[in-house]
Amino acid sequence: AGAIKRVLDTTNQRLVKADASVQAYIRGEDVSIHNVMMELSQAELSLKLTGAVATKVIEAYQEVTRMQL
Repeated sequence: AGAIKRVLDTTNQRLVKADASVQAYIRGEDVSIHNVMMELSQAELSLKLTGAVATKVIEAYQEVTRMQL
């Protein structure tokens, strides 16, 4: 449970950081578009990885529940 919470927290932090960068860029602050795109890419990859892991965990749980004892 602790590992899952850490992964979700990290993913959330990356999403929040990417959003803040986009907002700063939109406001015209001195933010490089390259950094904004890099942070968005990191957040996207983190979110995709989290989704893939969640899917695998659910599939494993379903497989265990189908096992006959």
